[in-house]
Amino acid sequence: MVQDIGMPHYFVTLTANDSWPEVKEAIGSMPTTMRPVESTQYFFHQFSLIKELLYGRRNVFGKVTDHWYRIQFRNRGAPHVYMLLWLAPEDTEKDVVVATLPRSELDHEGKELRASPQVTDPHLSCK
Repeated sequence: MVQDIGMPHYFVTLTANDSWPEVKEAIGSMPTTMRPVESTQYFFHQFSLIKELLYGRRNVFGKVTDHWYRIQFRNRGAPHVYMLLWLAPEDTEKDVVVATLPRSELDHEGKELRASPQVTDPHLSCK
């Protein structure tokens, strides 16, 4: 792909969140691993909305000329998306906001709230 269309402009990752209110409502107090169909269906519903924002009619980054994504099922069986986006030349110079996790010494409560259900340890492996 890179040889044919060049380096992508964006690398996007998306992960299912066990704490989404709609998922909690659908499965009750059961863990998502016990109700994988409902949680996976909701993830794909959310993903279809996000795709519309990234390269559909609304394309928040600008005109996307090409895209690629792969869906994997990680650790607890949660779906996870890796996505590459290529933009039209006129949209590659836009200012972009980048989000990072806050430093724990500055915002411990905020970091715990945002990181706990969403960040995985890349050094963990299945046994």
